[in-house]
Amino acid sequence: MSRYIPEEIIRDIKARADIYEVISSYIPLKKLGNRWKALCPFHQEKTPSFTVSPERQAYHCFGCGKGGNVFTFIMEKENVDFVNAAHILASRYGIIIPENSSKNLTDEDKKKLNQREQLYTLHKELASSYTNMLFSPKGIAGLTYLKQRGISENIIKDFMLGFAPESWDFAINEAKNYGYSEEILVTSGIAVDKQNSKRIYDRFRNRIMFPIWNEQGKIVAFSGRTIEAEPMGGKYVNSPETPIFKKGNILYALPISRDGIRKHQFAILCEGQIDVIAMHRAEFNNAVAPQGTAFTDEQAKLLKRYTNKVYICFDGDTAGIKATFKALNILLINNIEVKIIELPKGSDPDSIFTQKGKDGLGEYVTAAQDFLDFSIKELSKKYNLNSPFEKNQILHKLLEIISKIENTIVKTTYISLVAQHLKLPEKTVLQEFNKGKKQTYYQNIPVPKEFEFEQKNKKIKEKIDPAVAVAEETLLELSIINEEIPRRLEEELPIEMISDTPIGKALNLAISLTLNDERENIHSELGMLLNEYPDSDLSRILSLPMKISSNYDFDKSVSECIKAIISVKLNEEINKLMTDIKQTQDINKKREITKKITLLRKEIIQLKHN
Repeated sequence: MSRYIPEEIIRDIKARADIYEVISSYIPLKKLGNRWKALCPFHQEKTPSFTVSPERQAYHCFGCGKGGNVFTFIMEKENVDFVNAAHILASRYGIIIPENSSKNLTDEDKKKLNQREQLYTLHKELASSYTNMLFSPKGIAGLTYLKQRGISENIIKDFMLGFAPESWDFAINEAKNYGYSEEILVTSGIAVDKQNSKRIYDRFRNRIMFPIWNEQGKIVAFSGRTIEAEPMGGKYVNSPETPIFKKGNILYALPISRDGIRKHQFAILCEGQIDVIAMHRAEFNNAVAPQGTAFTDEQAKLLKRYTNKVYICFDGDTAGIKATFKALNILLINNIEVKIIELPKGSDPDSIFTQKGKDGLGEYVTAAQDFLDFSIKELSKKYNLNSPFEKNQILHKLLEIISKIENTIVKTTYISLVAQHLKLPEKTVLQEFNKGKKQTYYQNIPVPKEFEFEQKNKKIKEKIDPAVAVAEETLLELSIINEEIPRRLEEELPIEMISDTPIGKALNLAISLTLNDERENIHSELGMLLNEYPDSDLSRILSLPMKISSNYDFDKSVSECIKAIISVKLNEEINKLMTDIKQTQDINKKREITKKITLLRKEIIQLKHN
């Protein structure tokens, strides 16, 4: 991933990534005046102290002190650095961060970057070639197969489906015509290097081609499904992992399902591409699938960026049930609410859609059950609830699942529900749960790492006099509210007297923006300052606007703040001179320093009387 992102891209992300929309996708927010409040996602609390200000695009927790803008929120929640946070937000809002934007790269870095760019463009161009082939006379077998399955041309277009003909060198020849070398073809996985031979051949032959997108919407791989009734090889052939494709980090169709996930407020997790397409055909355009691997923790974190609720829809056979439980555990560890879409044994979303249409498939989605109900039903097929010993086994299987939940309220609620379902005293179930926490299977639960804040160009906050700190905070708040304040400060408060703290820098920025007639950008620009200086005091000021009464005396308040700052600075200068006078033996220098001290003291007296 590129470690440098152009400033204009950062600003574009900041402009489009609304802080309310982003944060509300992680936690529920409650309206309070022109702000929103919630229980802080960064520490345990019972009374909401986490505040979000859409107007100023900032958040602040008055409990733990954490605060910032949309970038710092993603950094905290996803445990990533600024660059990764920017990529996450860019992906969410469809903003492309160019791969070739890196600066100060070594020759080896440039070589790798060039290779990645070639791989991206190669996959994009070959996807077009596969689609053209599908609609050509040589692709009639593939198109017939899709039409027989009821897949329309609109779906083919939306999912960019294509066809690889029964040929050993179709893709190779297409790629060579585009100007790609055999080396890059083998690296991409499009071509296979035949052992003990200098020849290469196409990996995908006589297959429907599914382009695989990364989170940013770039094609990074392919999955090919055979059209043969009894294929010699597997039903699916997938691209191998490459410099741009890590299958455990990819969710099929995520870029075209993001809006649907937000609209439905949940995601449907299917097993494969055809199932995802069936869901989209049934107007559930919020479906995605793992790509060529079992569901992973990375994929759960990917989903978490868009929703807090996931419906699992895997096949109803033994393998599907096993995969459902594995995915369920991973999702719970990531604090995602889980429901299960239970399909008849031997069925999948595609077969149900084919037999019953969108309403039939929709009934199964609507009937999705809570993971606990599903778990009890499945465990009851294996264990006898009438046997005290086997009921105990069911209990501990359920508690093992519930132990994955981090939130205390949710966890306690499920413990109570288990007691009700199994007709056991809640106290007994709770005792078993607490006893079980000492067992190995509880101790091995993966726990998300606590976020260790990595601040680029981090500086130790300068220690300043408390009076100056209060004065600068007040002046910053007033400067945001009233544009006349920065103009006055430019005349009456020397810039060298403003501290180098984040608050001081914000105050200087507010003055500069006002003087340059760029005041309409003040909230955005001050919010951007939090990227470089994620300061708790600054986030508090930006997230909680100052309350001003109708009779508030702006002039008096500003004057007192200016006096406080100048007075402290003059006293600091006097103290410095007093130290100097003690250290010098030169009579003339002593007189000169004494004279300066006298003048500074007169300035302080004059300040008090003004």
